[in-house]
Amino acid sequence: MSEDELKDRDLRVPLLVPCLLVIVIFLYGHLAMAPQMDFVLDDWTNFYISNAHGSWGKAMQVALEGHVTRPITMMYTYTVYRLMGADFTGYWFLSACANAVNVVLLMLIVHRLTNEKRTALLAGLVFSLIPTISENINWCTMVISAASCAIPLFLASTLCWVHFVQKRLIRWGVASAIFYAFGIFGYEIGAFLPLAFAVLLRKDTFSRALFVVGAVFGGLGMFYAGWRLTQGFGLVESKTLGSQFAIDPAAILVNAKNLLHWWVGDYFWGAVLTGYEGFNTFDLWTRRVVMVCNVGVSVLVGRILYKNFRNRDTSSRSLFSNSNFWFGVIWIMATHAPSLISYTASRLNYLPAVGVSLVVAVMLRRLDAKVWTGVFGLATFALITANQGMNKNWSDAGVLNRRIYAHLEEHHENWKDKAVVWYDTRRLAERQAKGLLLDPQYDLRSVAFNGHPEQAGLLRGFGLFGMQELLKQQRHAPQVVLDVECRPSVEEEMLLFHLPHRPDEKREQPISEVFVVNIGDLIGK
Repeated sequence: MSEDELKDRDLRVPLLVPCLLVIVIFLYGHLAMAPQMDFVLDDWTNFYISNAHGSWGKAMQVALEGHVTRPITMMYTYTVYRLMGADFTGYWFLSACANAVNVVLLMLIVHRLTNEKRTALLAGLVFSLIPTISENINWCTMVISAASCAIPLFLASTLCWVHFVQKRLIRWGVASAIFYAFGIFGYEIGAFLPLAFAVLLRKDTFSRALFVVGAVFGGLGMFYAGWRLTQGFGLVESKTLGSQFAIDPAAILVNAKNLLHWWVGDYFWGAVLTGYEGFNTFDLWTRRVVMVCNVGVSVLVGRILYKNFRNRDTSSRSLFSNSNFWFGVIWIMATHAPSLISYTASRLNYLPAVGVSLVVAVMLRRLDAKVWTGVFGLATFALITANQGMNKNWSDAGVLNRRIYAHLEEHHENWKDKAVVWYDTRRLAERQAKGLLLDPQYDLRSVAFNGHPEQAGLLRGFGLFGMQELLKQQRHAPQVVLDVECRPSVEEEMLLFHLPHRPDEKREQPISEVFVVNIGDLIGK
């Protein structure tokens, strides 16, 4: 087949057009249905710390000393919180813009690797549908520290590396190393990406340029390793390496199992279910209209993909045609490697999702479009709906957090001198699923309030403590007792509880020293 014939089968539009299409679908699924971002979890503490100091310089010092292994993201995080304050519209736009940039970078990488706009479109669509990356889209802290800071740096490093391998120009390789260095000083999730970069090397790449660029990568990598192992070369003397890098084979096996669950197991399907439960909290006509729109989007996606992949052409004009699949596989392994020795979470799936998108796109490209485009259209409908529900869960959690904060502010004089604030969630009945024909009985009974096994618990003790810090403005705010974490009970005028998730460490407090916040009452406001 001639090169002209291959070119005719690619998208006959500028790459900007498929990029815009994917961005619209991404934002429609993840952010558009409940465009309200509010503080949850670490947001309250980060906001408090960033604004508790009189100067920007002091806030930066605190960021560096308190989070020496991630200095760039923490300094950036505290800066954004100081600049934006409580402008929640600003955080939503930051998320929309940051994730749009990441989508474009992903598609540019795939386009450079495959030399095909249609494969870049397919990879972008896969990425936009993944339901297990919601934390980096809907959670202010992760939007700031990862989606708008570390992740774009890693993707820019990758794009520069591809340019370097193709053109063998030292400046592209050095740029890749610099972006990579800034990325790992922001978030260590991409520390092993050079292993994936090596897959793209070809025989004609081994030259003086590669030696120079390799030396830059090696030097920056050694500097980072030294910084990490010495906690910033002694900047924070009170912190030690200790358990951070203790290798536990049993823990590695557990984390490996959990990683599989995030992509092909019950964590993945649990996230989908959580999304559907959230979607059911939209009012009746919103659900009906959105469902019709989702059907239209799914048909459009399936039609576009079938039109552009119906000719079963498995050849490629790319220099990397034999390496793309393995590049994606090693990318997934490299970006999941830090999780193997630490923990797994939805927020840690975002960068691996780039590799997943490339692998899925390369595999689908080699199959008969009559088989997979229809299935892809159905998956588009199912996953967009789940993502919209997840968006609603996060929005609802923000609403509840704001109500709790307002309640604490109103009753500040009643709790500021108490020893304990007990957040009672016992009256939160489990929300019953509703069909398309019935309205939901309550607006704010999302599982997001108390968490879900497959997603972050969006009502947590440390977040509530951050609210108290903001309001009390003193060194020691009252202790937080959240019943789902501490299992409190009252016996003979004493509140009995244990430390969060540590049932062996029991505590008690006279009920006269306890202020009770009944969260069930706040839902009805």
